[in-house]
Amino acid sequence: MKSAIYYEVPLLSSKIKPGFWHLKGEIQFKTPPCDLLLEVYYNDQSTIQIPIPFTLRGKLDYIIKLEKTPYKIYLITNHNISIKTCTLRGVNYAYALYKFYRRILPVLFYNNEANRDLKIRIDMSPFSYLMKPYRAYKKISLERTKRICQPFDSNVWLKLHQNFIKTLFKKIKISQIFVNKPVFTIIYFNENNHKSFIDFSAVRQNYKKYHIISIRNFQDLYQLNLQSDYVLFLYNGDKLDPHALEILAYFIKKHKYPELVYFDSASENIDEKLEKRKFQIFLKPDLSIDYLKHYNYIKNAFLVRRDTFIDILQRLSRSNSLLKLDFIHIFLLKLVQDISKYKIYHLPLVLLYHNSKRLERNSQVIVQPKHLQFKKTVFFEPLVSIIIPTKDKVSLLSKCLHTIFTKTTYKNYEIILIDNNSSKDETFRFYTSLEKMSLVKIVFDKGDFNFSRLINTGVKKAKGDYLCFLNNDIEVETPQWIEEMLYFTVKPKVGVVGAKLIYPNGTVQHGGVIVGIWELADHAFKGCTEKEDYMNRLITPQEYLAVTAACMMTKRKIFEEVGGFDEILKFNFQDLDFCLKVYEKGYKIIYTPYAVSIHHEHSSRGKPDNKEKLKILEKEKTIIKNRWQKYIQKDPFYNPNLSIFSTKFQLNFSVTRLKKALE
Repeated sequence: MKSAIYYEVPLLSSKIKPGFWHLKGEIQFKTPPCDLLLEVYYNDQSTIQIPIPFTLRGKLDYIIKLEKTPYKIYLITNHNISIKTCTLRGVNYAYALYKFYRRILPVLFYNNEANRDLKIRIDMSPFSYLMKPYRAYKKISLERTKRICQPFDSNVWLKLHQNFIKTLFKKIKISQIFVNKPVFTIIYFNENNHKSFIDFSAVRQNYKKYHIISIRNFQDLYQLNLQSDYVLFLYNGDKLDPHALEILAYFIKKHKYPELVYFDSASENIDEKLEKRKFQIFLKPDLSIDYLKHYNYIKNAFLVRRDTFIDILQRLSRSNSLLKLDFIHIFLLKLVQDISKYKIYHLPLVLLYHNSKRLERNSQVIVQPKHLQFKKTVFFEPLVSIIIPTKDKVSLLSKCLHTIFTKTTYKNYEIILIDNNSSKDETFRFYTSLEKMSLVKIVFDKGDFNFSRLINTGVKKAKGDYLCFLNNDIEVETPQWIEEMLYFTVKPKVGVVGAKLIYPNGTVQHGGVIVGIWELADHAFKGCTEKEDYMNRLITPQEYLAVTAACMMTKRKIFEEVGGFDEILKFNFQDLDFCLKVYEKGYKIIYTPYAVSIHHEHSSRGKPDNKEKLKILEKEKTIIKNRWQKYIQKDPFYNPNLSIFSTKFQLNFSVTRLKKALE
């Protein structure tokens, strides 16, 4: 392991001998140390390395078997971690067996999505679990960690997905025998007039009611006399799954003939390092207009109803020079301009394989910070009230305020500090230094800590019609951060806007909130680098179900409309609950990457690390699960083919969520 960091592990047993040993401890990290190993040095000068599983909270609790007598043991990793505790103690076989079955039996008999996913990964018979407990224990422990760390190979996943599609096709074929099926027109943008490929692709379809029209450019569309029900666009080199049209026909009827049906897709690339084919898979969210404006995530993987196609085509000017660059993107943007007029359905199945070279030309991201547009479209600067709950921690608060004062270009704002039982003299000396500043107001709250109450109190004291909730461990990076967030917040259909937050080491802390991750919720791209983006979601404004209140903006009238933050939720999930209440009212929740701040997460209050805090956490988890189960089961902005055990948009082993989405 290159440039590895070594941490020596104390051996607590008085007798050092071969057998079972219990590794127990706790590590802290920003990025999961997926290469964590235990390096064992034996008395005979030989060494072995043992992969070590861990939880997302950094817990180490693992039984290992040593064949010989060790004299020194190290934890090694390439990642920066801090070890709170870490010990290794010899245990007898009875204790080891107890630990094995304690981990095995819940997986075997407790039927939830996490355990179903594990059983697919492990691929052992129930008999083997019981008769080979150490092997099963190791597999379960390590697969749990792999689920956090390792992306599922896209080629393997695609084969499983194609098998699922074949099975679905057989069921649909039987049920559709006597149904009046829609007629499709496949329009090929055949720039090279490659007739032979078009015929080959057509033969592969297991569906009869379709025909193909070849055109050289988008201008030819105006000459077409279409007689079909739906239109599909393909480029040279694109390939439809052979079952695509049959499956699409079924879901079109099931969803009462929507104007637009779009579906997932993939692109085949050559991995030069591995010298093999590798598929890039585009697993899309349900409709997000703001995302579509900045990046054509739908691509040409869609069907449009003939009458809708003709209507949009007539509204597009033939002379529009942008059409030559990307007709498909312009067409889709025109369609979603009047979203109330059209019904749009997303089918989460990979049914189209793009021509990768063509896709590269048509996959530009529109990077367009909004502060200049804000100044052009909003002719006044509304008062923004920045509400910051705080308790002592002057070093954090002073940095937060300093970055606001020195970097913020927006002028019309006030700061409301909600102090909750500060006790240190330096805190009050700092408050005294702020008294001369008219834009800062300090409100003292003497009650027990309740984040929701602190925010609600701040709103009552605020004067602005626009509210910005900010943690005291935030450092502003983008000078125009308020303008960037206001650009979206002032829009009538937008309810809440969240910023992009990064850790001090540059990795992502928040890129939106995915509901359903870890069977509750977590931040998108948490712990990722900028290079670990997926479908440009990290760098484009778009809709999510929620954003974090560490840096959140909303309108006062919307805050009051939903009753503010729920004070039953004292410590956790207030922002998630608030956003879902706003979403239920029909407003959008927007994440913007153009307002960036550094977040020193857990620096203010710390992680829930004692029994009392953990008990409150579990209680508040239960409240959220009972209240918002429908979104935990299906987040419309997170594809069901993506894993709920990773924030990195990794592929999902299980098809359970996909089946539910197709019901």
